[in-house]
Amino acid sequence: PELDIMEANTHAFVATPHTCDVPSTPRFANCDRAGRGRNTKDMGNAYGPGAGHTIDTTRPFQVRTTFRGRPSSTDPGAARFLGMTTELLQGGASLAVESRADAKYLGALAPSMNAGLALRMSYWGDTPEMMSWMDSPPCGSQRCFGANAGPATISDLTVHPIGQPVPPPVRATEAPPV
Repeated sequence: PELDIMEANTHAFVATPHTCDVPSTPRFANCDRAGRGRNTKDMGNAYGPGAGHTIDTTRPFQVRTTFRGRPSSTDPGAARFLGMTTELLQGGASLAVESRADAKYLGALAPSMNAGLALRMSYWGDTPEMMSWMDSPPCGSQRCFGANAGPATISDLTVHPIGQPVPPPVRATEAPPV
């Protein structure tokens, strides 16, 4: 199982849960590669470089993912996973990237979430062929290396347990010049 909170570049942002069949061994063999996510490339001028987008990717923005759930009726120590929303915040603008997964699909992720998932961050996908699933269109045949592969800065990362109040978001501000 996998929860992609942020797969992104300057032209597309995707948040996707992926389920796997219950394994007969300690390894998962059959997983839903496509998942049930939402991609900003299908949301008009929601996300991209420039002031004509709700979220201007040439400026800093905040990513906030909320998992909705409730205690399991059969296991008081476990939670049911009912929903996932990723919100992009910039200045006074807000963009919700709502997962298309229903409670049954997300419920298949609950055992893994209850056991604890590992947080992983990576910078991958430098060829157009590898990344076209995410950003074609609007991206074309450019390669993401050298001048096309700028820095990715992640800061102020916090994780809050389900069921505990989450403080209101702190709005992203302009980054100091590098």
